[in-house]
Amino acid sequence: MDFPTFTFLVAAGIAAGLTGSIAGLASVASYPALLLVGLSPIQANVTNTIALSALSFGSIPASKTEWSTQRPLLKRLIPAVLLGGITGGILLLNTDPITFGLIAPILIIASSFVVLIPRKENAKTILKRPGLLTAVMYLVGLYCGYFGAGAGSATTAIMILAAGVNLMVASSLKNVLMFFANTMAMIIFVFSGQVAWLFALPLAIGFFIGGRIGPILLRRLNANFMRWFVAGLGFVVGVSMLLKQ
Repeated sequence: MDFPTFTFLVAAGIAAGLTGSIAGLASVASYPALLLVGLSPIQANVTNTIALSALSFGSIPASKTEWSTQRPLLKRLIPAVLLGGITGGILLLNTDPITFGLIAPILIIASSFVVLIPRKENAKTILKRPGLLTAVMYLVGLYCGYFGAGAGSATTAIMILAAGVNLMVASSLKNVLMFFANTMAMIIFVFSGQVAWLFALPLAIGFFIGGRIGPILLRRLNANFMRWFVAGLGFVVGVSMLLKQ
């Protein structure tokens, strides 16, 4: 790998780390970047998932103040996202590469709209039906293991609806839950032979940097502006990828 490619992937990782930790849409920057450097759709997604672990290592410590107040909820939901991540990872490896190349842009566009889901901080209805919340988080974990763009944003919205917490706490819960979903898919992918390790390294470096900075920015910037910006970026990227098919 030459230096310009390395630098490009680090920069893409930083951008993805920021969009991921702020709005839950990391793949909007990192997945297209891997396609641009020559990886196939499934190889790019698998490599992206491996590198995403670095985002969690950056964002989870940075947001510990917030998620540490919700340990009982995390203990209940982590098994669901673990199982979902395994299911999604297996499903991805059994998807035709050409089919996935067509599906991915559509998922990015759809997830861009998910980012804009209103996040009212006064509803607690889902907690009255814990089985429903667990089932929903299993499906989110499945999607996270399969592709993942927007899974973090959906998780943030679900946490606000489920626990009535503010955006900062919901975002921190998202950081933890997405880590476990991605980890299970990552374990499967390590043995798949699809990981482009040389490309994963610079992307992971960028993810870690962006993941550390993201929660700090979220505390200081206008959350609605950031969500609209990230959603707009995701929509443009998704449409551009579709037009290139």
